[in-house]
Amino acid sequence: MERAYNNGAYPFFKYHHYDLLGPVTDAEYINALYDAEIRYLDDLLQELDETLERLGIRDDTLLVLFGDHGESLTEHDIFWDHCGLYEHTVRVPLIMRWPGRIPAGRSVSGLVQQVDMMPTLLEAAGLPVPDGLDGRSLWPAIRGEASGAHDTIYLSECAWQAARGITDGSYKLIVTYDPGPFKRPPRELYHLEADPDETVNLAETMPALADRLERQLNDWVAGKLAGRRDPMLAQLEAGLPFRKRLQTILGQFGFTWEDWWNNPARERFDEAMERSRMKGGKGA
Repeated sequence: MERAYNNGAYPFFKYHHYDLLGPVTDAEYINALYDAEIRYLDDLLQELDETLERLGIRDDTLLVLFGDHGESLTEHDIFWDHCGLYEHTVRVPLIMRWPGRIPAGRSVSGLVQQVDMMPTLLEAAGLPVPDGLDGRSLWPAIRGEASGAHDTIYLSECAWQAARGITDGSYKLIVTYDPGPFKRPPRELYHLEADPDETVNLAETMPALADRLERQLNDWVAGKLAGRRDPMLAQLEAGLPFRKRLQTILGQFGFTWEDWWNNPARERFDEAMERSRMKGGKGA
């Protein structure tokens, strides 16, 4: 827990999580709570399946289960949250069941996205698929005619930190424009097949590949913007949402962003918060 407590984002999570949990000393305890959430969801899915069976519509129902995001359980100094463009957050399950129409046990190894669900479901319902969608139907992959729906996936975030990424499933490049409360290099390049936990940054040892992927990423963004202003730049000018929240909390206890960033020690913030309470302050 020492890494979690002595972290740039600590003031935010102390207020929203740690004070509610109590004096936790073992990170595995919080991990176990997350495991319990997953088990609870599993039980509810069983109830759903039993209900479909009881209604006599199980075999006629296309069931789709997918995650909106993953979760970092201390990886990359992200503690029980889902920011960052690392695999722990962006790689999520997508499970489809439709007896008689989707082969049981069929696994798709290639790249797919949630945006692919719209054309997939429209096609399943026999409805026309509009032109110009970002998503692509998964039925060719489901039938075994393709390994996936995309050759390349583009990633973006702009809440805790501002970054964009690109991956072909083998390598992933992350370009960070504002690290927020985290310490990040400007570029991170990972070989996902050899390093699935993304622990070895190859950006400096493989600069040519990093440069090529960054150009491809920038070209894709420019094509999407089509001359319009980049909303990420506008957000950076206004300030990252969670950074602004952190600055507000820090300011209540006499810290500037720079002062806290240079030495994010738990004791400093806890002592400042206690002094404020002793004086009758309201806290964060």
